[in-house]
Amino acid sequence: MQQIRLGFTGFNRIVLRELASVKEEIKIFSTGLANVDTPICTTGSVLDNSPPRPVKNGAELIKLEAWLEEENKFRALVSELGKTGGNCRGKVTRNILTKLVTNEFAQNFILTGRTGKEKFSDLRIYQILIRAIWCHTTAQATTDKEIDHFVSEWLRTATTRLPQSNPDVISKKQKKKSSIGTK
Repeated sequence: MQQIRLGFTGFNRIVLRELASVKEEIKIFSTGLANVDTPICTTGSVLDNSPPRPVKNGAELIKLEAWLEEENKFRALVSELGKTGGNCRGKVTRNILTKLVTNEFAQNFILTGRTGKEKFSDLRIYQILIRAIWCHTTAQATTDKEIDHFVSEWLRTATTRLPQSNPDVISKKQKKKSSIGTK
């Protein structure tokens, strides 16, 4: 049996050494990415002691924002809100907002903070909202611009969702209650 002798030139040896080095670096980066790339949609029982939601006033907002400073609590709330129902991006966004802030308190906010209202986009609950939307299967591909549009509309129309400012809402609720009692 004849041995085949590979004639490695100096150049070939350099290329093979570099290839081995690149492979080693890829292993190192892959290990690092496995730690960084853990999904944000994780479950947890951390929410048992969470501040009440939806937020009804400034004191509750301060408590919730402080509570969300811990990463595990932030992730747990994202996970819970990411399971919120909705058949389209806008509906998912509105449903999550409804779980975060009452209509009464939402009147105090505007996305960008203009017109004398508080800036909603500076709050941690805004970051929660974005990440929860991205966790939702229906809305994973939603862009920041789309989310901002849905949030702006929801905040702008908060007063129209209040029963005392919208007589149609009152009459529909009264009709519903009266029809339930007659069945």
